Amino acid sequence: MAMLEVKDLKVYFEILKGTVKAVDGVSFNLDVGETMGLVGESGCGKTTTAFAVTSLLPPNGRIVGGEIYFDGNMVGRGDLADEVNELLKGKEWFSEIKSIVDRVTKEHENFKKSPPKEDGFTPLFEQETPVLESITKILSEPQHSTPSDELKRILEKEIGKLARGGGGLRRRKRRQRLIDRQVQSIRWWQVSMIFQSAMNAFNPVYRVGDQINEALMVHKEKFKLYRCERCKVNIAEDKEIKSAKGPLCPKCSSVLKSRGMTKKEARQKTLQLFDLVGIDRTRVDGYPHEFSGGMRQRSMIAMALACDPMLLIADEPTTALDVIMQDRVLAEIRDLQKELGIAMIIITHDISVVAEVSEKIGIMYAGKLFEHGNVVFSEHFEQSFFTHSHDVVSRALLFVAESGKVHA
Repeated sequence: MAMLEVKDLKVYFEILKGTVKAVDGVSFNLDVGETMGLVGESGCGKTTTAFAVTSLLPPNGRIVGGEIYFDGNMVGRGDLADEVNELLKGKEWFSEIKSIVDRVTKEHENFKKSPPKEDGFTPLFEQETPVLESITKILSEPQHSTPSDELKRILEKEIGKLARGGGGLRRRKRRQRLIDRQVQSIRWWQVSMIFQSAMNAFNPVYRVGDQINEALMVHKEKFKLYRCERCKVNIAEDKEIKSAKGPLCPKCSSVLKSRGMTKKEARQKTLQLFDLVGIDRTRVDGYPHEFSGGMRQRSMIAMALACDPMLLIADEPTTALDVIMQDRVLAEIRDLQKELGIAMIIITHDISVVAEVSEKIGIMYAGKLFEHGNVVFSEHFEQSFFTHSHDVVSRALLFVAESGKVHA
């Protein structure tokens, strides 16, 4: 099983003029340590896909269909009521709704047979149960075995109650709280993000070091740190003695207890992160406006790496940087990935960036994943790449997407 699985993801936005299908049926997988480049023009849905994975969508955005799995656990799922409501607007609404009901029914049966592990995420099946039962009851009636205008009106009325009525709003709020609680435990701990335009990503009234410390302190209980109750001292990171009984104190050899990270340790780790990304330690107490564009970009990378995530999503990490700084940032990201062994999704509109750092590539257009495949270099192109790496046009022609699948 892949580390990240995105299956038929659909993200829609409600605006005054109607519904915007920002992401419409995107599917891809990402294994441990892999790098995927997501390329497309502005507004094609790249950032929205990343926000759906990290559950950072704005209030008017919602996952209408599809599922998102991270490390084998469900962290996102489309609302069945919203999905059926959208299908009712199409021509083949009856067959599509029947297909979805059959699929979700099988998923619920499998969920009952093999519930999730205790320390995993609780899937969103329980919130779907009343919606599934209502739709199944209507479709199971003999007079509704074939599509008709009457059946469509009945479904629209029922879905209206489930999706937009008082009970539907309460159910949606409970569902969103459940999602937030699930994703909060992995956001920035296992999945982190380098936000687009680091020039504006930092809070201007807080010191950069304090903002990185905050990410560490929020997840301070999850770091493997220990305390010796006999010696009444905290054991520094990686200083404990490992044994079959568990971690032991290096002084008295007694079994240690887990503890959270202290503010002093968080600041020390922040200083180490500054060293990692090549920023002078003395700038840790500086404000964002005191940093150059490249320093802010590096600081954002340091914040994203603070909790040693399994997956790093970089949303246009080279935006607003000059060519020399772009090469430095990309080389730094590539070196950090090799050193830490993390998986990455690089979001950009520059194919040359993807050719430089990615093993996979996905081309998005109008909310759809138009094409995806592996990035492969030939000897001639590889030599040309290192010789003429400054030439954007040449670099854009260096990759070949093998086993690509065209969806348009």
